[in-house]
Amino acid sequence: MKQITHKALIVLTVFCVFAVSACVHRLEGAGNTSMGIGYVWRYRSGGTIVSSPEVAGNIAYVVNSDGVIHAVNISGGGMLWRLILGGDTRCDPTHSQDSLFVGTAMGDIYAVDALKGTALWRAIPGASPLSTPTVWGGAVYLGDADGWLYALDGETGVEIWRTNVDGAVMAAPSVNYGVVFVGDASGTVMAIDAGTAKEYWRYEAPGGVVSSPAVETVGKNRTVIVTDESGTVTLLDAGTGEVRWIYQGSSGIEAAPVVMETEKGKAVLIAQTDGAVILLRLDRGKPLWEIRLVTSFHTTPLVLDGEIYIIDENGGIFALDAATGEAIWRCYGDAHPNTSPVAAGGLLLFSGADGSLYAITIPDR
Repeated sequence: MKQITHKALIVLTVFCVFAVSACVHRLEGAGNTSMGIGYVWRYRSGGTIVSSPEVAGNIAYVVNSDGVIHAVNISGGGMLWRLILGGDTRCDPTHSQDSLFVGTAMGDIYAVDALKGTALWRAIPGASPLSTPTVWGGAVYLGDADGWLYALDGETGVEIWRTNVDGAVMAAPSVNYGVVFVGDASGTVMAIDAGTAKEYWRYEAPGGVVSSPAVETVGKNRTVIVTDESGTVTLLDAGTGEVRWIYQGSSGIEAAPVVMETEKGKAVLIAQTDGAVILLRLDRGKPLWEIRLVTSFHTTPLVLDGEIYIIDENGGIFALDAATGEAIWRCYGDAHPNTSPVAAGGLLLFSGADGSLYAITIPDR
């Protein structure tokens, strides 16, 4: 989970109409600052983008559906390098120690030099690797459409181990203290030793798990937060898989849970497909607030400086007050971004189906 300390820009993949209070403003060119919102730059990738960008330092990495990786200078929006992998690319790139790891729909996973844009190695572990890779302890962990979970050597791409789960692995595994936590489309959640693939426990969720589990400490105990397509939020003991609490939402959940701090301690933020956004106490599973918007959410929200940013299925960007859930402003776009917001170094980044990155300033409250 990326930590954010500053707020300066939103990088959008939509040509936006902003609505703040009673004002509506269409961004038409660089330097516009009406209501504190200003269009800065646009970067065109030349293809459809269906994965979120990855940020390292002052570089944003995006992969389009043509299998081309783009390294973009965040300060000015210029291209630093591009590398053609070939094949449809659906999973997010992952940066670790000057390397970039990305999978393609052809079943390949590549390691790329993040500074030079040259391929380091290529591996073909199995079927299409639908999940974003996770890097931990020098190994790369990812799953595929046939329900296989792989551990590859990060330096060479050589397979360390593989193990089968019940269904397709749609989201990045989470690794914590040498344990891999992974969910699949059939609803199976497993805890697996990161070094040996030994299974510690498994839990059957009532719906398909299509987002990454979140690992968080509650009191002195490590816990795993799981959301599923039935609308259920489950808190499990990380060591045993025992259920701590269950919250039943009103519709399916495809977005990953996001943990945040509140005045009452840690809480978990949930976005549902029926437009509900809910903040639950992590220790009890009880709602602190709930807001319902006339839309549907499929992407994971981002919490930054007391505000929540989330993209809906119609290409709209919502800014909510993290303390109350109250809507602060909304951006309605002509495109349909279907990725989660990412942030680092004072920037928020969005990528989407129109294949462009937009940088704009955002209003101060």
